[in-house]
Amino acid sequence: MRAIGRTIEIQGGYVRDFVTIRFVSSMIAFAITIWLVSACTTTPPNPAFPTHAQAQATLKLMEATPITPSHPILILGGYMDPGFAAASLEKAVRAGTSPSAEIVAVSFGDCTSFTQCRNRTLRAMAPWKDREVDVIANSMGGLVARFSAMDASQIEECGRRAATNDPPLRIHTLFTLSSPHLGAVMAEIGASSVLTLDMRQGSKFLACLDHALATATYELVCYGRTNDSIVGMDRCAPEGHELRWVATPRFEFGHIGANKDPRILADMLAAIRASNVPSP
Repeated sequence: MRAIGRTIEIQGGYVRDFVTIRFVSSMIAFAITIWLVSACTTTPPNPAFPTHAQAQATLKLMEATPITPSHPILILGGYMDPGFAAASLEKAVRAGTSPSAEIVAVSFGDCTSFTQCRNRTLRAMAPWKDREVDVIANSMGGLVARFSAMDASQIEECGRRAATNDPPLRIHTLFTLSSPHLGAVMAEIGASSVLTLDMRQGSKFLACLDHALATATYELVCYGRTNDSIVGMDRCAPEGHELRWVATPRFEFGHIGANKDPRILADMLAAIRASNVPSP
């Protein structure tokens, strides 16, 4: 792997407009430093959520009583993630659903702009373009989902092009896990890419998403964890929306572990199951 200006060569392929190797290294070093500090910090649990053990027991019960979701489920990954987060979430969802459940996971590890991420999402959802879907979005995926739900006129009002004739995503409920609705802390440090510029607090892109959200008809449920050094827990919900937070266990990364946290998974999957019936 070597840096070539603003292009990084990885095993013969190119990922354009990504951050430089030096920036990536500084991000990792910063995150590890924050983690080492937070690992020694104990945060009182949120009494609105069950304990780890209780949540794991709930997930086991869901596995024993699978359901067939009434809406297709779309799972979206995060920034620079080749698919680990989406795969983890898909596994958790499939564990409590029947074989006939309609589930698709989309990752954005090689995406260089939100327009590209939106196009990929809408292509993946083409078979269900006339149906409402429940969306589970990890980190940056939450912004991709909101952008994908905007129509061409809303996007043009933001000074951008839809770049596709696909209809916007029809969301029933959007669940976001540690998504930078108010910008990401890491996006504001050092060098940047097209994506991280859009994820900076106060960016025009985030303002456009908020403007569209004011008239959106879908339900938005936001989750976050304490000691999130990547996004910042206090940024994981738009203004005026409730943040459902849980305390990060010691020696875990607040941001990275959100998609595997049994307390978040149990709460989110219980909400999805509430409008469904058990599979025969």
